[in-house]
Amino acid sequence: MRDPDVCFHSYYYMYMERSRERGDRDRWEDVTPPGDRKGLRKLFYPPVEVNGDVVVKAGEVVYISSNSGDDWTTIPLDQPHAGLPSVASALAIPTPDRVLVGTIRGEVLAIEDRNGWRDPVALGPVTSGWMSDLLVDPSFPDRIWATFSAPGNVFRSDDGGADVGRRDCESARHPGQRRRQ
Repeated sequence: MRDPDVCFHSYYYMYMERSRERGDRDRWEDVTPPGDRKGLRKLFYPPVEVNGDVVVKAGEVVYISSNSGDDWTTIPLDQPHAGLPSVASALAIPTPDRVLVGTIRGEVLAIEDRNGWRDPVALGPVTSGWMSDLLVDPSFPDRIWATFSAPGNVFRSDDGGADVGRRDCESARHPGQRRRQ
């Protein structure tokens, strides 16, 4: 189990700090991933995700640490397609050996650790657009939710991303929930 006193602070560009003492004042250390932080394509506030000892921060490159930021693996995303680069805009870490990356092109990519982190593999087609968030149901790890800022849509896969369907307000309601008039 992860140490509850360890926390991370992330801000613009690819900078990241870690505290091993509950985030107390003056108890932060730089654990920024290596490389040219300002030259990479990325969101102004790049997505960051933590699950146990696995820490991920991403732009056009995905940085993955399996030991709370002590060491980093660098995984580049693919080259621009039709003039639009593949830049991370959403992350999820469903298990310590699997990272999901959502992009500004609407892709969902899986990166897996099989005795070393592998190149990204595209999951089933979603849609073109700016992905804003990814969520994996911890009780059903094959269920992946993806939300989009542009266009404003929600998608769900129940088979780990092989097949993805659009969900509207009607289909996303919980069973037994009444429709509002």
